[in-house]
Amino acid sequence: MLDGFVAELSAGAGADLRAVVLFGSAAEGAVRAGSDVNLIVVLEPAEQLERFREPLRRAHALIGLRAMFAARVELPGIAESFPVKMLDVRHRHRLLFGALDLHSLVIPTNALRQGVRQSLLNLRLRLREISVRDAFSEPQALAAIRRIAGPLRACALGLAELERRRVESPRSALLDIARSLDEEERQPGSDEARSVGGWESTVLRISALRRGSDEPGQPTSDLIARVLRLTERLEQRLRSRSDPS
Repeated sequence: MLDGFVAELSAGAGADLRAVVLFGSAAEGAVRAGSDVNLIVVLEPAEQLERFREPLRRAHALIGLRAMFAARVELPGIAESFPVKMLDVRHRHRLLFGALDLHSLVIPTNALRQGVRQSLLNLRLRLREISVRDAFSEPQALAAIRRIAGPLRACALGLAELERRRVESPRSALLDIARSLDEEERQPGSDEARSVGGWESTVLRISALRRGSDEPGQPTSDLIARVLRLTERLEQRLRSRSDPS
């Protein structure tokens, strides 16, 4: 279906179509049930989009396809306005058509710092709602935690970028931070409670939930509280790190 959609784009747009980029979990071959398939469609000019209406409707209905239609000249502005998302795209994408070097896309440092801060605040607000609405409904609470796993990893990737640390993926970025938090809390004088288990175990459980292979662990209400506390720890780390440049 995806190849067919790209073929219809090419037939409909002709020379106007410059690139089609698959990004997110689908670019890693890790699509799960209910996952969206996300594309960036680069057009010059990004006009007369109604010609793609029916192909997009069909692809959205069949595979959950979502498309960002943009002109090449808009990409730097998109990176500045949506830095956390575009950093994730820069790390996890696959070119399906045309030519586009997203690896060289510049994510402004100040915009990224502000974007990570905003994303973490949004996650905390969502988690508080989950704790009120879904804490006593195990399936709903766990589904909600699955949905925030991606944005949480993207924040960790942004933090790794700000700290100038090389990581393989958003998942490994979050796992690296969890391990470093565990190490910090093993130091004498740490005030952080460790009775609920390490941050690494929390992150691994979030990953298991995301894969749909979770095994029973701590009560859901405790897991929600733990993930909420993790967003706070990431915020603290963000504030404590100043950009060396």
